[in-house]
Parts: sequence; C-alpha cells; structure tokens
Amino acid sequence: MSLFPQYAWLEALGWTIVNSWWQFGMLWMSWLLLQKVWPRASASLRYNLAIAHLLVGTAWFIIGFAVRLIAPDEELEPILNNPHAAQGWDYLQKLPPLLFPYLSLVYLVWLGTRLFHLFFQYQQVKKSGLSGLKKLAPTWRIFTESMAAQMNIGRPVQLWMSEKIDCPQIMGWI
Repeated sequence: MSLFPQYAWLEALGWTIVNSWWQFGMLWMSWLLLQKVWPRASASLRYNLAIAHLLVGTAWFIIGFAVRLIAPDEELEPILNNPHAAQGWDYLQKLPPLLFPYLSLVYLVWLGTRLFHLFFQYQQVKKSGLSGLKKLAPTWRIFTESMAAQMNIGRPVQLWMSEKIDCPQIMGWI
C-alpha cells in the first residue's frame, strides 16, 4: 500500500498536525477575546487561563490523533489502488492525505533536531555555569538567606558570581 509500514500512524499524525493549526488558532482567538473582555484580570488568573488553553489544545491534539488512529478514513482506498480512477479536482482533493505521512516525517525529524539542540544547549549551560564560580561578599549571602526565609524556602539557596556568565541564571531549581 505504501512505502511506510507505519502509514496509518503517520497519516493520523499528519491529519492531527494540520488540524492543530486551526484548533490552536481558535484557542488563540479565545484567549485574545478573554483579554479584551477582561482587561483587568490579575496576572495569576491570566496565567491560569493561558495554561488552561494550552492544556485544552494539547488534549484536543491527543484526542484528535487517537480518533484518527483508531478510526481512519477509508476513502483513500480507491485512489491508492487505482490512481487513474479519480481525475482532476477529485484527485487534488485526495492528494493532501497522501502527503501527510511525509509531512509527519518532516515534523518528527524537525522535532528530533530541536530536542537534540535543546539538550546540547542545556549541557553547554550546565558545563559553563559550573566553572569559574566564586563566592560573593558575606552581605549578599546574608541578604539571600533572609530573603529565602521570608519566602519560606526550606532548602538552602546559594548565590555565586561567575567569570563566564554575565547575566542572572538559576540552576538546580527542579
């Protein structure tokens, strides 16, 4: 049937990716509408609403993928078995689903390279952030301890100065 043994999986992912564009577009419009209707909402409420929109979009993506994977369309069987049966516009309408496995592969390769790049950057930051450190003056350490106590932070908070990094950086908070 296809060059890919995981054709159904790749086609379902392709449909889900294409559908997620308009789905997240609708969620974005909803978010903009909420900001216009409720301009004086607190920062925490806006943050929670944004997270809720992202969770709804993610759930929509996962459910759409599962539905597409469990119940795929069988409309492509005639065109896959006999490409001369459909002519003109009918063939053009059935062409995008044939391209979805390739779209899915391109998306997965792009996602893999971005994750690899993120992991490499994380390793570089971790390596460079731990070298060239020196302790700060005692007044800064006392200030850090008092602020941590006011914020009810139970674990010790350390403040260091780096010779290699010239901007604030937080490490080890997860």
